[in-house]
Amino acid sequence: MGKSRLVYEVLKQFKNAAIEIITLQCDGILKKSMNPFKDFFVGYFEQSSENSEEENKEAFTKGFSRFLNDVKTSKHPASQTIYDNLNRTRSFLAALVDLYFTDSLYQQLEPKLRYENTLMAISDFFKGLSLIQPLILVIEDLHWMDRDSKRVLCDLSTHLKDFPVFLILSSLSKKARVFRLSTARVTEHFWNAFPRLWSWHLKALTEYR
Repeated sequence: MGKSRLVYEVLKQFKNAAIEIITLQCDGILKKSMNPFKDFFVGYFEQSSENSEEENKEAFTKGFSRFLNDVKTSKHPASQTIYDNLNRTRSFLAALVDLYFTDSLYQQLEPKLRYENTLMAISDFFKGLSLIQPLILVIEDLHWMDRDSKRVLCDLSTHLKDFPVFLILSSLSKKARVFRLSTARVTEHFWNAFPRLWSWHLKALTEYR
């Protein structure tokens, strides 16, 4: 059984559950910086190359406002903090989909600080999503993940321990060892955060041997 089919069979068990499932696909050809995350945000914020810049900005602003409102009205103790963080770093998420706003915080910072704030914005975004609805984040073809996306992944693993997020990584086994150091903290944190779900996952893997 191939890895994609195995992931499909695992996710099928959650078909009727109140859980959001998001799949990020790594690109083995272009390997652009943060490509799987950028592709996701393009779809999430309804961006289109056929739209004008103003139309895409309007779509982003509306989508982000709805998202922020859902985060703020969740009952998690950290909802207000995440709301405030996202409100501050919205321009960094916008930049990921090639939208730039005059006098934004993104425009005011030097490249290093832009990068660091982008990492924080992505982490807070997925935290926020998980407060709206428990989240399963699937990353396909990890062996093709670009360096900056691996940094995002490790950053996520550091900050998601106390949030209802479960991570599924698929990778070709012969190349998976390349990412052992990069994903060690991911594995550790998700074992701690999801003991029941992870145990079920291992059982499922055993059944498909």
